[in-house]
Amino acid sequence: MKKLLLVFFTVLILFIVIACQDKVDVEIKPNIHNVIAVTERNLYAVTNKGEVIVSGDNSFSQHSVKEWQNIVGVVANEYSVIGLKENGTLVVIGDDFGVKGWSGIKRLEIGDLHVVGLDIDNKLRAAGTLGRFHFESSDTRKFEDASQDYVNTWGDIVDYSVGFAHTVAIDNNGNFKSFGYNLDGQLNLESLGEVTMLKAGFYHTLGLKKDKTVVGVGAGYDNELDVNHWRDIVYIAASERGSFGVTSDGRVKATGSNLFGELDVESWQDCIAIYTSKFFTVGLRNDGTIYLSGNNPDQEIEIDIFRDIITVFK
Repeated sequence: MKKLLLVFFTVLILFIVIACQDKVDVEIKPNIHNVIAVTERNLYAVTNKGEVIVSGDNSFSQHSVKEWQNIVGVVANEYSVIGLKENGTLVVIGDDFGVKGWSGIKRLEIGDLHVVGLDIDNKLRAAGTLGRFHFESSDTRKFEDASQDYVNTWGDIVDYSVGFAHTVAIDNNGNFKSFGYNLDGQLNLESLGEVTMLKAGFYHTLGLKKDKTVVGVGAGYDNELDVNHWRDIVYIAASERGSFGVTSDGRVKATGSNLFGELDVESWQDCIAIYTSKFFTVGLRNDGTIYLSGNNPDQEIEIDIFRDIITVFK
């Protein structure tokens, strides 16, 4: 009898230990898409210490991100700043869009009024509001909950991007998925062919191909689709009316609207990624510092404070 009890309790203890291990928080690694966030009036960056640097507007206490710890990523728009923690949970300043209870997240993208996260099972989830631009409807009053029937059935995702009013993704079989505004053909992804990275702007979508060339679909009102001649590209970015590509030697290509000087990137060197807003463009350098071009009145964005930004991604 004693032996049976001993076996029973041994098995019970092992079961409890395994169950506890399954509940241990995951450790999320930084990803290149989320270490810098740019809005019309703010710039945020995540450092190697897991802290967030911020410069610019502070109208809804955005500078409180300086108090955050253990951060591996950040996204922002004009209403919200969301930090991705190394345990896969989120912290928020401003409108939370309903994401505060999320866990197991490893990447974030933010639109105008909604957020899309990629979880550790490579599934997408969304929260916030989808406005009239997402539906191509004459009913301009149409709004829907982004958490319902949006991208939440998409799985096995290897890359995705959220524009102002459209979301695009690729799954591990190379299939495209898309939702949202398509009046200019920005969801006509099949014509891109086989790509490894997608970036959604407003009127267009870019794709990076395995041979390091770039393709685009949608509208090219300001020549933002003039990317077919680019070569040796390793990272792409899309703004409202601009397209950017980083070459393997750290130089930057750009085309599109240059109304605010946001395309003045030809002198940049040693870049590994580009981040965009309507008014300015930011380049992340391999030494953890940045470049900035475009509209920065009265030096509202203090470029010199951005140091020790994460540049190593696993």
